[in-house]
Amino acid sequence: MKRLLVALLGLSFVTTACIASGTRLTPQDPSRAPLTPAVSRAAAIYSAVIRQLVTNDASRGVGAIKRVYVIDGAVGSAEDPQQSLSRQRPPRFDPAVKDGIITASSDLPPLTFISDRSAVVAGQGPGHVIHGGVLLTLGPIRGDGGTVTVGNSYWINGLDGQWLTYVVQERATGWTIKGTAGPAAIS
Repeated sequence: MKRLLVALLGLSFVTTACIASGTRLTPQDPSRAPLTPAVSRAAAIYSAVIRQLVTNDASRGVGAIKRVYVIDGAVGSAEDPQQSLSRQRPPRFDPAVKDGIITASSDLPPLTFISDRSAVVAGQGPGHVIHGGVLLTLGPIRGDGGTVTVGNSYWINGLDGQWLTYVVQERATGWTIKGTAGPAAIS
């Protein structure tokens, strides 16, 4: 009995350490409870934003991005290049939302949620994202109907970044990017 308890505690510690360090999560286990409509909606909207950023906006091109790193939590000023990510600690995304995003993004480069920008940025300032990756920051979903906005940014290095707000619209085929709203910035 003691061995079983020690083994379970060890497994719990390793699992917690992996999640805290930004280790890639796997898609939701089918045996878990079904997603609520609000969680499914959030996952679908954020997945549409990630897909747009990685496949259509990244200036290096789709094949050039090897990893996708996402700040774990909705950052209120994600679309503002003047805001420092290192000072912000948003509440983490619900694990079910992350599961939904990962499942919907399975055809993209590997996606990892991170809690701290410095975990994936290396080199002399301004640095670059490690492993041929892109760092994405997602803002809160604003709006309640079939059209919402999501502030966001992608950043690869000091000469390859973008900050803007997407207008995301629900269609029969799912959530898609309709356009942008407000100011945009690039580097």
